[in-house]
Amino acid sequence: MFSKHQFCVIAYLAAAIPATSALGCYSRGPTWDQVNVQRGNKGFPVIAKEICGTGGGAGDYPANYEVEGCLAGGDVHANYKIKNNLNAYSALDYSKCIDSVLTEMFACSHGSEQNHVGFFFYLDPNDGGKWYFPQDSKRSKTDHF
Repeated sequence: MFSKHQFCVIAYLAAAIPATSALGCYSRGPTWDQVNVQRGNKGFPVIAKEICGTGGGAGDYPANYEVEGCLAGGDVHANYKIKNNLNAYSALDYSKCIDSVLTEMFACSHGSEQNHVGFFFYLDPNDGGKWYFPQDSKRSKTDHF
């Protein structure tokens, strides 16, 4: 059937289809509250730290460089992608990454696509907690989004 990686990629692409024409909040699907509960009720700041810290979100980005990952937990998971929107090298400061992720988590309970501080943020809770990107794919350069 599908490998764990293939399923997460398929889920990511399917979730992105409704919002490709405009940036903003998603209107359906699992919520950040559900992700938080399934990950032990540690709070949104802990999830943001996982995305920006251990998930590799904060750091140095050449032009068009992106980081992607998937946080698993219980019956839900959260896909994320952070991309340098600038046509030049840029660093995403840890505190700016945290602020951007938290802004989206509190403003868009079902996930979102938004631009913050020169970076594109895709943050999307989804059903199914067993799927994840392998650790080595969290920081990979791609030429397109």
